[in-house]
Amino acid sequence: MVTLKIFQIRGRVGELINVQDEKYLDALDVCAGRRLYDMVVENEEVIAQIIEGNLQDLSL
Repeated sequence: MVTLKIFQIRGRVGELINVQDEKYLDALDVCAGRRLYDMVVENEEVIAQIIEGNLQDLSL
């Protein structure tokens, strides 16, 4: 098992975007769609560990 440090998992794309003008929120939602729920991680090794399920704790 591998223990990931919380900083290696950045969060979901939608949580990391900062839209300054709310009039663009609908356009962003339409264009990005489900990709807003994709996870952003530090590097490909982190995602490989997540996919393989070799984690002790994945608390976001």
